[in-house]
Amino acid sequence: MSANPPKLTGIWHGYVSGTNRAPIIVRFQDGDGGVAAQAVVLDQQFGPSILYLAGKVEGQKAQFRLIRSIGSAPLMPLDGQITVTLNEQFTAADGIWATDLGTSGICKLLRSTEWDFRWRWRL
Repeated sequence: MSANPPKLTGIWHGYVSGTNRAPIIVRFQDGDGGVAAQAVVLDQQFGPSILYLAGKVEGQKAQFRLIRSIGSAPLMPLDGQITVTLNEQFTAADGIWATDLGTSGICKLLRSTEWDFRWRWRL
């Protein structure tokens, strides 16, 4: 393993699919105790939701737990998890997600190469 392992920090985009289907934009921030994430899920039926997650990376596997969710859907999850496997360059991630509401599915993310997302500063 290298002295400086790759970091997740940055803006990622992709989608979640399964019982729900939506584009997703995620801001990861590496820290000493793990990785924090804020995600905007653009739900086609209920509008955008904001998810706050915390997790860790071990090798090429990342696991996150839902800390808080904000949105206009009639029911918002109180608990959830996302587990993804990262490619060797840490530029793509594929995995699964599930919530306490019984919703679940797949998740695909790509590291964004664009730095000027206008909404970025609001996360």
